[in-house]
Amino acid sequence: MNADKQHEDALAHIYAITELISKKWVLLIMHVIAESGETRFSEIEERLPDINPGILSDRLSELEEKGLVERVVTETKPVSIHYQMTEKADELISVFHPLAEWARKWG
Repeated sequence: MNADKQHEDALAHIYAITELISKKWVLLIMHVIAESGETRFSEIEERLPDINPGILSDRLSELEEKGLVERVVTETKPVSIHYQMTEKADELISVFHPLAEWARKWG
């Protein structure tokens, strides 16, 4: 693969992830789930009280579609649904730790 094609591919991947994480609430939802481990929808709502439930549902679906969040259904009575980060998401979150440190220092 030539350098121009590699550059184009890199830009396409950066654009795709930037498009997702720049959506309102995405990083905060990921942060809540990462801190809590398996997290119920209602727990995310409690931690992010200003979020609209419809938006939360949409964002969780988008994160699940991209392989960043896993929806775990436990066949109990009543059925229990939790969300957890995937390995892919854990790696993405680790990229933001230096950014958070930079923001603490300079923000």
